[in-house]
Amino acid sequence: MTAARLTSKNGFIIPPAGGIIQIQYAQKTDTGSITLTVGTPVAFTDLSVNITPTSTSSIIKLEAMLCGEFGDADNAWNSVSTFLRDDVNVITQVGSRTCGVGHFASPYHEDNQSSTPEWSYYTYFDTPNTTSQVTYKAAIEAGWINGDTFYINRTKDDTNASNFERMTSFITVTEIAG
Repeated sequence: MTAARLTSKNGFIIPPAGGIIQIQYAQKTDTGSITLTVGTPVAFTDLSVNITPTSTSSIIKLEAMLCGEFGDADNAWNSVSTFLRDDVNVITQVGSRTCGVGHFASPYHEDNQSSTPEWSYYTYFDTPNTTSQVTYKAAIEAGWINGDTFYINRTKDDTNASNFERMTSFITVTEIAG
């Protein structure tokens, strides 16, 4: 058996297929909100990562964790989490379905829908087939109520009490040698 050889390209040491070339990430520790639109993914501007693949055969592993709470509890069950590549959903729309990579977990009952957050941890493998810079963003596509608000890293009511949580959200982009 022979050892795999590393090569160099544009200042990067390129490992054999399956090896990690580079990792980029963005982490949000403060709170905020976005207004959701049914049928259109809405991105978090501060959960955005630029990456320039070293090869057209590279695989980009996308991971994100979105924590927060929907303004209307029905959107938690009917919305999806997804990634945008240069402002286009990585998942192709199929009919009139809401399409995304992940879904939100909702652990609460109706009596505390403004004090218990939802979350979505999701992963996708993308093949952008380019060596030009690509921008990836974490996004939500609402499937039920147009104009609803998603409160990121906080509960809807955000009262200063132990049962109104604060969280952290992130996006990670890993280039894998193809």
